[in-house]
Amino acid sequence: AGVGLSRGRLWLIPLAGGRPRALAGFSEQSGIGAVAFGDGGRLLAAAPRIGPREEKVVRIIDLETGGTRVLGPLPGAGEGVAGSILGLSFAGAGRLLASVVGTGLVSVDLRDGSSRMVAAQPDAYFELGPDHSLGVGVHQPETPGRSLSLFRFGFDGSVPQSLASHGAPGAVALDPSGAFVASGGLDGTVRLWDAERGEAEGARLRGHQNSVGAVAFSPDGRRLVSGSDDR
Repeated sequence: AGVGLSRGRLWLIPLAGGRPRALAGFSEQSGIGAVAFGDGGRLLAAAPRIGPREEKVVRIIDLETGGTRVLGPLPGAGEGVAGSILGLSFAGAGRLLASVVGTGLVSVDLRDGSSRMVAAQPDAYFELGPDHSLGVGVHQPETPGRSLSLFRFGFDGSVPQSLASHGAPGAVALDPSGAFVASGGLDGTVRLWDAERGEAEGARLRGHQNSVGAVAFSPDGRRLVSGSDDR
């Protein structure tokens, strides 16, 4: 299944065909910023990028029973775009990671709902490796005029490592092996990076006319897909 977003409402879309299913929860004042599936597709987590402070929460929906858990508000929550949640990922059975703009990466314990800071970077879009031991993500600078940056992070207490990238990466993906990073830039190009060394692999991949808003590897890691407003 896929997910569609509209005015605070989630739409569960069967990829094999059939009627979309509306999932209530957020008000029309909120715009959904991140979604993630967990537990083999049984759970769906969603959080807003814009809206009232009291709605800067993560809603976890059980797609089998229809039950919903509400976690938060998360650290950094504020009115409007303050504390936007731009990334979510289940990290094992008992933990959810959320990236909060201006705050960083937050770990949420699904057993008791408690949350703690993991790192100040990244605070926007991110992706975890296959064993959830490391990840890559985009950080939005607090200083106006500075470009977005790309970071590699782990959960061993080490400081997140800044990776050379486009001047402004707008999307990021980690291949299934965890060895390579793909980033999509606001300049319309896609680049590959060695996840360990942070060095570029090959030339920029061109083809888009506008900024790249999504990149993804195939499950076998042999193909890379990119998406933009133009195609």
